[in-house]
Amino acid sequence: MSFATKYVASRGLAKTPIHSASRFAKFAGDIEPNQITPELVDQFRKKCESEGLSAWTIKGNLKDLRTLIRADGGDLKLQPVTVPESQKHPVSHDHLDAIWPLLPDWGRQFVSLSYWTSMRLADAILLLKQGISKECAMLEWTAHKTKRIHRMPIPPWLRQWLGPVRHPLQNCKDHNQVLVRNMLAAASQAVGIPDVQPNHIRDAGLKAWHRADYEIGRVVHGSGLSAITLKHYVEAIDVIGPVAPRVVIPACFRNGQQPDESENIQTLVQLLDPEARKMIFEMATRLAK
Repeated sequence: MSFATKYVASRGLAKTPIHSASRFAKFAGDIEPNQITPELVDQFRKKCESEGLSAWTIKGNLKDLRTLIRADGGDLKLQPVTVPESQKHPVSHDHLDAIWPLLPDWGRQFVSLSYWTSMRLADAILLLKQGISKECAMLEWTAHKTKRIHRMPIPPWLRQWLGPVRHPLQNCKDHNQVLVRNMLAAASQAVGIPDVQPNHIRDAGLKAWHRADYEIGRVVHGSGLSAITLKHYVEAIDVIGPVAPRVVIPACFRNGQQPDESENIQTLVQLLDPEARKMIFEMATRLAK
């Protein structure tokens, strides 16, 4: 445990390896990484399986253990863990349109943010609790799971749902997630559709981004540009922004307003570098004469 804590602190990582080490320590005792053997890990794996832990959780625990052992100068060969293929459940636009009138203001802010950014539930809750100004230039948050900083453009239709809203969210993360799920379930049951879940909204948003541009969809998901590329060569928002006007959204997000082409043009121009803006301005000036 102590080695895992120092390892995470020295690299500024998320605490996932600490949680994995803690689970292993409860099984084998607080031993050093160089004392962990393949036989011990195999016994730990079987214990996790008997306790009903998911394949994804077990795979993550074993991966973290191997990382810690390698950081300590050792090595460990593991039998691969077979995980089930991830099931996607994007909610339809019709279902979002159906529950929208029944959502409270904070619920509408949550749904529109989750769809547009495809952020995870914990991140969306934290952003909503912190409050988002209608005047902010972009959305920015640090992912709880990866600790990466994300930035997204704010289209005009989304800006109307931003700003401070009253909400029942407190400091307990688990309870906040229950509140969100119950809010969505209540609206779904009221209109007679299957319960809409937070991950359904995220899946729908990712589907919309992938349809607009497959590679940019991967960037929004977090699997497109490598961390090195994002850190040294390009800002994700610079490649996301030009695709944003092509993302299809539910009608309820527009609040009865029709999309304005001038808004798309303005958004695109703002994303250009100064030299490109100058060229566009000169061309528009000539065409307007």
